[in-house]
Amino acid sequence: MDTALATVEELTCLYLKAETSTRTYSVRDGYSVVYLDPFTTITSVKVDGDEIEYTPAFWDNQNATVRNSIVIDKDKNYKEVTVSATWVIPTDLQALITKLDTYLATSKSSRIKSKKVEDFSITLNDKTDMEQFVDDNLALINKYSICNVINVTSGKVYDRCC
Repeated sequence: MDTALATVEELTCLYLKAETSTRTYSVRDGYSVVYLDPFTTITSVKVDGDEIEYTPAFWDNQNATVRNSIVIDKDKNYKEVTVSATWVIPTDLQALITKLDTYLATSKSSRIKSKKVEDFSITLNDKTDMEQFVDDNLALINKYSICNVINVTSGKVYDRCC
């Protein structure tokens, strides 16, 4: 189960541990949305020990029961927030972890890409078992993944000529 959990964490860029605790997250410069690990309830959100106002959401859905972000005031220039919450592994993501664990235990991989005997030929999928599993479950992985969340930073561009 540890391998399956670690794999799903790697695919989603999340820390998946169901617990009630405090975790610290970086605030992207100039952005109001702070992406977190999945949670159900937040006890507090603090910056430098002071509580701040926030709005919890799952991407842009503020009515979801499991959430993955908070919206804060982007004009405050916070660098980090400390969030006390009830962290969860969503039911569908837990089912994926269990499915992957079973899949890893029973996987029989064939590395033959193609075979030809006289005028009969067969071409098999050239993906690894794990690549195929990810492709088969990509919608669910993308639902929770924060790997592609951008952080645009800018600075002064200097003219290098003359």
